[in-house]
Amino acid sequence: MCFSTPLYLPLAIIEFLPDFIKQPIVEMRGAAHRSFLRLHQLFPSLQEGNFNWAWSCINTRAVYLPKPLQKKVPSKIHILDQDCLALAPFLDLFNHSNNVSVEVRVTSEGYELLTHSPYKKYDQVSKTISK
Repeated sequence: MCFSTPLYLPLAIIEFLPDFIKQPIVEMRGAAHRSFLRLHQLFPSLQEGNFNWAWSCINTRAVYLPKPLQKKVPSKIHILDQDCLALAPFLDLFNHSNNVSVEVRVTSEGYELLTHSPYKKYDQVSKTISK
């Protein structure tokens, strides 16, 4: 199984993308590969294809929080990365629409998803990925 995410885009396509699109894709693919290499040291039988699938399952259901917010969560684990992955499966409960106005913010209290589109009790609440 694979995803339709940039991790699975063929390099032949990526090289033709404009730099402002290509650069984040290259950085994301590099981050995934570095994560695989760190984990592969602990689990040598882990195959990169399997890792990419699992990484995609998690990263399409998560948000990243900057390091300062991590200090609010007590932990004995030392995090090497500059940001912290937080699983947010609740976000999957929202439908997707290009006809909504949504604002995503990371504040000192955490991750916020605000809608500027009116809705009533029991209405569907939608989010957009394209804005």
